[in-house]
Amino acid sequence: MAPAPPSRPAAAPAAGGGLAETVAGYLAHAGSLEATARALYVHPNTVRYRLRRAADVTGYAATDPRDAFALHIAMVLGQLGDGSTGPKPL
Repeated sequence: MAPAPPSRPAAAPAAGGGLAETVAGYLAHAGSLEATARALYVHPNTVRYRLRRAADVTGYAATDPRDAFALHIAMVLGQLGDGSTGPKPL
């Protein structure tokens, strides 16, 4: 009998991966694309792309102050609800 094939790694999220971490980093770095990119070890254009994708998924743009506040509150409430310490995937 042939051995079972090795298990495949988990697939990247359909929305682009890293969206919640990018939004959380962007908010933590006071809206600085460059500081967020440095913290996440990605290019600033990647941060821009992920923020646009997060806006498409959620309907809230982290670059808009009111929407950023709503996203921040939602992320905090999401963390309180499940007892986790990190951002939840969008």
